[in-house]
Amino acid sequence: MNRSNLVISLSVALMLGLGGVDYALAMSTPELPHNGASSLRLVPTSYVDRYLLNVDSPTRIRISSESWGSIGVNMIIKACLLDQDNNVVSTARQRDGNFVIDETLRPGRYILEVEGQEMSDRIQTNNRYSVRTIIF
Repeated sequence: MNRSNLVISLSVALMLGLGGVDYALAMSTPELPHNGASSLRLVPTSYVDRYLLNVDSPTRIRISSESWGSIGVNMIIKACLLDQDNNVVSTARQRDGNFVIDETLRPGRYILEVEGQEMSDRIQTNNRYSVRTIIF
């Protein structure tokens, strides 16, 4: 989501009295599937993509990225998982430029933050990624 869409979401939520900032952020943050993949997105290099993950019972989960483009050569994808209080639960390991998180999570609401890091002076505009989740 770009900054102008976020501002619009926040403004609409505040005007309608729908719970303010938390509600607007929740409305603008895509939810991760429990066993599947997110839609394909551009790798964020000047912003952070966020995904919502709701966990109903203690769950072991693997969250990883799959990428297309020059990931691993000119760019890496980084991620961290935050709990509902914005504490870091896990920082992803790197594997060939992609990220992997393997954790057992307690019930709650989590946010996955994803960002790209350029590894060369060449600006990459065609790198895409998706987030895959597997529940064990």
